[in-house]
Amino acid sequence: MLGCAFGVSLALVIAPAHLVSADSPHRPARIFVLMVWDGLRPDFVTAEGTPNLFAMENEGVRFARHHSVFPTITMVNSATIATGAPPGSTTILGDEVSLVPRLRAHKVTVAPNDSWANQPVNLENSITLATLNGPKFFNGALLGSESIGQQIRRAGGYLAIIGKKGPTFTFDDSVTGDPAMGAPIAASNFIFVSDDLVAPPSLKSELAPAPPKSASESVSYGMSDTYFAQIVTGRALPEAKAAALGGHPALVVFWQHNPDVTQHHRGLGTQANLDALKVCDANLASLRDAITKLGIADRTDLMVVSDHGFATIRALVPLAQLLVAKGIKKSATSDDVTVVANGGLDLVHLSRAAFPTMETRRATLQKITDFVESQPWSGPLFTRNADEERAIDSSGANLEKLTNDNSGWIEGTFSLDIVGMIGRNDYLDAPDLVVSFRELPDVDNSGLTGTGGPAYVFDEQGERNIGAGSHSNVLAEPLAKVRAEPLVMPVKGVMYADTGGWGGFATGLGMHAAAGARELHNFCAAVGPDFRRHFVDQYPSGNLDLRATIARVIDLAPGDDANSVGRPLDEALAGQQLNAATSDFRVTLSHTLPTTESTSTHISTTLDFSVLSDEAGRWSYLDGVEYKQAPPTKSK
Repeated sequence: MLGCAFGVSLALVIAPAHLVSADSPHRPARIFVLMVWDGLRPDFVTAEGTPNLFAMENEGVRFARHHSVFPTITMVNSATIATGAPPGSTTILGDEVSLVPRLRAHKVTVAPNDSWANQPVNLENSITLATLNGPKFFNGALLGSESIGQQIRRAGGYLAIIGKKGPTFTFDDSVTGDPAMGAPIAASNFIFVSDDLVAPPSLKSELAPAPPKSASESVSYGMSDTYFAQIVTGRALPEAKAAALGGHPALVVFWQHNPDVTQHHRGLGTQANLDALKVCDANLASLRDAITKLGIADRTDLMVVSDHGFATIRALVPLAQLLVAKGIKKSATSDDVTVVANGGLDLVHLSRAAFPTMETRRATLQKITDFVESQPWSGPLFTRNADEERAIDSSGANLEKLTNDNSGWIEGTFSLDIVGMIGRNDYLDAPDLVVSFRELPDVDNSGLTGTGGPAYVFDEQGERNIGAGSHSNVLAEPLAKVRAEPLVMPVKGVMYADTGGWGGFATGLGMHAAAGARELHNFCAAVGPDFRRHFVDQYPSGNLDLRATIARVIDLAPGDDANSVGRPLDEALAGQQLNAATSDFRVTLSHTLPTTESTSTHISTTLDFSVLSDEAGRWSYLDGVEYKQAPPTKSK
């Protein structure tokens, strides 16, 4: 049963917001610097811990109600930031994905023993992404629409993309010379430097060698982030200045690994976590200092944003193993039911060979849903709506009958449409079931994080502690490479996560990807001649809006209207005013599960949204989830 105030979809095509302002005079060509602190939570920005970022957000604009796109994971959000399109349009639905549905939908043929066709693919790799964008696979249509980086190159501008492998590539997936969306890009004034790829190739010999990686570094990848910052200040910004002086706009994207990597490997609220924030903050200071010394502060706008928030792992949930134990999946290695683990989120695919009809798929998906929702670690679940599933089953015959119903076709699930995870043109690419694990936003990590902490795991008997220390040798070998350090300060927000069975990250370490409030609410602030000063933006905003905002500031067209659906954050721009209304609403699903032959359990899951609306349209932002499980009652 579904109750809500009104329907909402992040995939709606919405016109720009109505503005009240005078026409601005002609301006010099702008430089826009987008600096990403991967995994930064807003409450981690303080005068003591990050003085430079704290000063910046108070000097310019602080977006007090900013939101990550769900799933709250890096590749999903980087694709959305770069294109202004929701995940259902970019088809990037996780860091780890199965390509089988998309290969099938786009009629891409690979050999049966090809790893692309039968193993999950890690997208946080520029070489992998370049291969996928090449002629063998998606031939320039990897993201389904043109990115802001490609748009600025087409306009004759300068582009520099520097930093963490994977997310950087989404800002221009044609830097290797592979096809781009639409016509080829002739402009060549760009540089691309990530951990695993440099373009143009001749650039590599001109750069200082990257620092060696060391597992003993307290701040994981801290030296790499500083190295990339030096490329930004020593090369990208001077080249951006030259372009701007020549009348050409410039975009510089700098994506840091931290604090994300250190929070994953050392834990939230540890000294390593605090040190990682200081390294990021020092890099910000070097960027702002370079902008001043180059004399470009009057034409340079700087935005700092994070891709997602973070929480601490309460317990591991190896979903694939649990489904085997319940008799729903044949074996740990079988492909009848494929579970692609993404930390706080699992993407579940059913084999069409094993489940050839809607009826067989429905029965299996309902079993999985009923099992998951009976567990204390369950969060919201998502499936296609009934018309979308029928369209797949009948090879597109019902395409024009798609609905915007907020419920999925499996009882107890929301529709993928409600969070923008499926698109009208590519609904075939979506997984059959999305499982978001539960976050407890107001519980802190005391007693979980640290070398002496427990290591909780769920198996068929329920939760159990498998030994002190999150690096317990009972777990798989990858845990020997990570350890949660002693807790310096408790951090609120704990979650359940699937990191790939018994291995990967464990209790006490940092994770994200779910629909919890601590993961959905990320950081964003901006400063520069085009942004207001000493302003706190209380309107809801999100990563979906950044592409349109950057385009507005540097005088580009808003983007691909068919896919780019975010709004320009005009209320934060100097000389602008936004007349809009905000509201909150809840969408609740109720589901009754049989507990025994004579009793049943009532489950309710609620999605909370913030909405901004005006005469031009409505934009929705997912705030969090409430999950309730009533005690068993006697069945009638």
